[in-house]
Amino acid sequence: MLLGDKNLAQYRFAWDDSLGDEAGQAVAEAIQHKLFHDAGVWVEIAGDSETASAPVILLSGSGTKNSFSAAADNGNLILLGDSTGIDHTRGFAALYNELLRGKTGEVKLADNLYFEAKLPEYVTYREFGAKGDGKTNDIAAIIKTHDHANKNGVMVCADPGATYYISAADKGATVRTDTDWSGAYFIFDDTNVGTDKRGINIFTVSSAKATYNITDKIKTVQKGQAKLNITLPEDSIIVLTDANTKRYIREGINQNNGSNQTDIIVVDKNGNIDQSAPVAWDYKTVTNAGVIPMDETTMTIRGGTFTTLSNQVESTLTKYYYYARGIKITRSNVVFEDVTHYVENEMKNGSCYNGFLQIGDCANITVRDCIFTAHKKVAQGTYDITPTRVSNLLFENCIQTTDILDTGYWGVMGSNFCKNITLNRCTFSRFDAHQGVANVTIIGSKLGHQCLNAIGSGTLWVEDT
Repeated sequence: MLLGDKNLAQYRFAWDDSLGDEAGQAVAEAIQHKLFHDAGVWVEIAGDSETASAPVILLSGSGTKNSFSAAADNGNLILLGDSTGIDHTRGFAALYNELLRGKTGEVKLADNLYFEAKLPEYVTYREFGAKGDGKTNDIAAIIKTHDHANKNGVMVCADPGATYYISAADKGATVRTDTDWSGAYFIFDDTNVGTDKRGINIFTVSSAKATYNITDKIKTVQKGQAKLNITLPEDSIIVLTDANTKRYIREGINQNNGSNQTDIIVVDKNGNIDQSAPVAWDYKTVTNAGVIPMDETTMTIRGGTFTTLSNQVESTLTKYYYYARGIKITRSNVVFEDVTHYVENEMKNGSCYNGFLQIGDCANITVRDCIFTAHKKVAQGTYDITPTRVSNLLFENCIQTTDILDTGYWGVMGSNFCKNITLNRCTFSRFDAHQGVANVTIIGSKLGHQCLNAIGSGTLWVEDT
């Protein structure tokens, strides 16, 4: 990656007094990690005793709020935003998406580069009382921030350099606007979280549109059926269920009686079913047909480094509890990017997790440039990523921190009832479809010790993997 004729790896990050050390360090680290993860380019941060001599990437906080510019100046690169550092991370994301995303091979930026972006209004967690000191439970302030943002239709940003500590919580935050956590840290402390609060997600990305039921209008559905005899107010997801028919009956260890036959289909206003993800089964009786309207706009959730301090609840083959204190996406049309998740303090008998990132009952989800962590093996399966009933799900350029060949860790993901899952340039310990998937594409990826488990139908395409 070149600026003019200079390799970006020769540069150093520095910042001036208008930004300050906490924000400057946090912004520099966020951009540093982004460049390294996506492009393999490591840009050092100038030390306290170093003179910031050319070439430098200089972070300046002398700009105005909600604006960002990047300009080449005598071989240096000046990134100009406001004094909080928030606009630097937001603006760099805009620059990356316009000038760098999707590029391969040598990428050369002009030696007279100039990029400018006007950025949307935002609120921060600090404005609503979050301490960000790594000790105070900030969940109440985080909830207030998102409630205000949802009501007023504004973006939420974390404060660069802040560490938001979240222990036991009675409820989590509902996210309905774009959110940028870049440069901030989150600690989800599950150490003393009892099983009564284990299922409370800290963030739930959801739609404001109300769901409803049309079971009285749909009595039967055939496999591959192209159209339902209904009209809808807007394009929607319909979740079909036949509770009289069981699928995926499991024998041996962890045996069960199977799950209700179910499908997630995308249906337009006139009842036409998206045939890229067709009905998978015959439904002699539809016992439930739930409608989930789809948002037309794309929401972006970006950035942040999250650490889960694992629960200490004993787990056995006959007594176990799944913890779900993470991020859950139930809204269609979402981009989830540049998020990093670590796991610490795992004990031999800690209880299992059903995913730091859970995605369910939605369509058109992109997860890109993210870093996940597999969990140490316990009595039951334990995951960092769990999609359930998702149509059109793309993982792009995602990796995991743990060695994909280390058998002491469980597979990083497990999915159920999904359609059209793609892994593009990912490094995971496994791809796993427990209870059915229709159509899987895996390209340019690496799969580890648990490798590939694809139960389902349609096309399985594996290339350069």
